[in-house]
Amino acid sequence: MSVEYVLERQLAVAHGYPSTGGSRPKFVVKAGSTAMKDGSPNVKRKTWLTDELVRKGILAPDPRNPSLWVFQQDHEFSSASAAGDVINDGNLSAPQYWKNTTTGKSLKEDLASNP
Repeated sequence: MSVEYVLERQLAVAHGYPSTGGSRPKFVVKAGSTAMKDGSPNVKRKTWLTDELVRKGILAPDPRNPSLWVFQQDHEFSSASAAGDVINDGNLSAPQYWKNTTTGKSLKEDLASNP
């Protein structure tokens, strides 16, 4: 596995890592990560993607907090931003918010220094 990143948005905390190389890698969110059910009402949402993940059993209600979904298994997204959109329950330019758990640098910074 590559470097691990963490994304914290409101009550949600997610862990993941890039699964491919390049400047816009696919991104895996790890099982046990959480996502907001109802994010800010002022942002666009990809509800279709969240709905699909719930339908497939990848996201389920978090038994500890009714405001959250919890990932039941690792899931690969097309990008860190797509993962961030689901976790945030709204559009998010996620590479700047995913933080390297070792260095504290953003995924965006790490991608810029390792093209």
